[in-house]
Amino acid sequence: MKFCSYCGNFLLERWNYCPYCGKKIKGEPSPFDSLFKNSISGISIRITSREGKKPKVRVNRFGGRRIPIEEPEEPESKQALHPPPRRVLEPEGETQQVGQHMEIRVRLPGVREEDVDVRRLESSIEIKAYRGDEAYFKQFHVPESARIISKHMEGNELVVEVG
Repeated sequence: MKFCSYCGNFLLERWNYCPYCGKKIKGEPSPFDSLFKNSISGISIRITSREGKKPKVRVNRFGGRRIPIEEPEEPESKQALHPPPRRVLEPEGETQQVGQHMEIRVRLPGVREEDVDVRRLESSIEIKAYRGDEAYFKQFHVPESARIISKHMEGNELVVEVG
């Protein structure tokens, strides 16, 4: 069994990112990981919300580390449509260069277009989709200057054009 080193949740071997906290699982560690692994002391970080209130936290079951929980920014009506999923799956996906643009295709069987959330992050595109009590989660690395041009469903595939 494999667990996320950040939030302590159960992970499948094939996942590259934790679907619960978003931390990268495979590959090179971040510079912050190496700082904390080398036991740097004397650093204190106070985490507060934008309003200056203490954030909600969850206690990690491996070592008792407290983890801040971000409040969702989605409207309440959308939250009500998607209760916490029973399981999270990593769908099949691929990217290809089409002229000056990159095309991302993700297989999302049984997912309606209104149940797909595509977000541009600093250097990636994050895709979340919901089907009943299951969710799909996938990230694709893109250049920092890239932006989402279009997104639509073609049958059971989500197509995102990035340029």
